[in-house]
Amino acid sequence: MAKQNDAGVYKLKNGNWAYRYVLMVNGVRKEVRKAKDEFGAPFKTKREAIKARQAAIDSAQNSRKPKPTVRKTVQEVYQEYCANGRSDRA
Repeated sequence: MAKQNDAGVYKLKNGNWAYRYVLMVNGVRKEVRKAKDEFGAPFKTKREAIKARQAAIDSAQNSRKPKPTVRKTVQEVYQEYCANGRSDRA
């Protein structure tokens, strides 16, 4: 059982650690397994692997969020156009 949120973290035969997780991207299951950090160094401790796994999951979930839509009135759009959009026109 997972005691410290270590589900998906496992020890390799060489003594290093690795992690895995599964995400659904557009209805397609995406499985990810990593044994090295972003610099190419292996995870020496379980704690490093746990932190890296959580960071990878967070970044994968946050990268798929759409940008919030900014609502503007027609007047605001026109004023922005007058200030920025027609400097090359008479």
